[in-house]
Amino acid sequence: IPSKKINGDEITTIPTAAVSVGKRQYLGFMSVKQWGDPGLWDTNYAGIAYSDDDGENWTVSPTTWPNNAAGDDPFQMQAYVRKGGYVYVYGTPNGRTGAAHVARVPERKLLEKSAYRYWNGHAWVTDESAAAAVVDAPVSELSVQYDAYSKRYLMMTLSGPDIVLRTATSPQGTWSAPQLVASAADYPGLYGGYFHPWSKDGVIYFTMSQWSPYNVYLMRMQIDRQGRLVNPNLVANPSFERADAIGDGTNGTWACTPNCGIDTAPASSFSGDHNAFVRYNQGWRNLYQDVSVQPGTKYRLTGYIRTSVNSDNGYFGARTTAGTVISEAHFVSVGPWTRFTVDVDSGTNSTIQVYAGVWTNSGDIWLQLDDVAVIRR
Repeated sequence: IPSKKINGDEITTIPTAAVSVGKRQYLGFMSVKQWGDPGLWDTNYAGIAYSDDDGENWTVSPTTWPNNAAGDDPFQMQAYVRKGGYVYVYGTPNGRTGAAHVARVPERKLLEKSAYRYWNGHAWVTDESAAAAVVDAPVSELSVQYDAYSKRYLMMTLSGPDIVLRTATSPQGTWSAPQLVASAADYPGLYGGYFHPWSKDGVIYFTMSQWSPYNVYLMRMQIDRQGRLVNPNLVANPSFERADAIGDGTNGTWACTPNCGIDTAPASSFSGDHNAFVRYNQGWRNLYQDVSVQPGTKYRLTGYIRTSVNSDNGYFGARTTAGTVISEAHFVSVGPWTRFTVDVDSGTNSTIQVYAGVWTNSGDIWLQLDDVAVIRR
């Protein structure tokens, strides 16, 4: 989809939504006039392109939603949901500070502007200006899908600094209160939050971006049949972003055997701005945290690790608070950040201690740890 690349006229065009109807693919996009302060930008219009050859070539339709003089047209950024012969079109104004609105159109008439109907709070009407907010501001970067497992519509949005989830039993709502999916306190500079079609049977996949590092991650969460988030990560401060210093391992803090601490240089981290480290030339050095669990329950521990090249004996796992190993993974030298997985049975324990450490008897050896999780299997 071409753009003029002229700031103040049209600096770029960016896709915001996509859906397939039969063999035709539709892509909603916004024409960005100019970028402003963080979270603010101006758009010229929202448009639609379509492809009849599996996305090899795209044709830009004349169907558009021009922005108004005030710059607050509610359908400048869109999200699509196909259900029951309709495509439901969710929209927000340009930027990240507006409210969400919804329209619908027969699925075979996506390119016919006159076929769109807008929810005014009571009925579907032809007048876009009558559209009522279905979710109050601030809402941005909408992603909506129908979930057959919970029989609910799921809406993921960036709301302020965090990504949240709302649910509804009908496409126009009423939408539930927001549930926190990902916090900027754990993932600095997060944005996006777009559902992935792998989602099934209560396991919801989505993509999330971060400014530091500038990357996109595939994320996973779980919901129950009422659309409520379940099976959270039991590790507190899992990515070390909520503190600049190590604690004592209890009450949601990490502890470590010195020399150790929290790296605050983004280039050192797997994601975000922080990670933790241990470094020494003698003895066992490890990072650890007490985690509350249910006795007799199976869990999965994951985390990202890297070490110095001379590391020859390291472990990542779970133990009792008395120090008895329950389950662990062994490693030697770990070059780039590597994800480790350890399955843990809590047995009779209501608290386990997760840890990552290295023996440092072979010279100056270090280990770095990031993004640790304990979830129920």
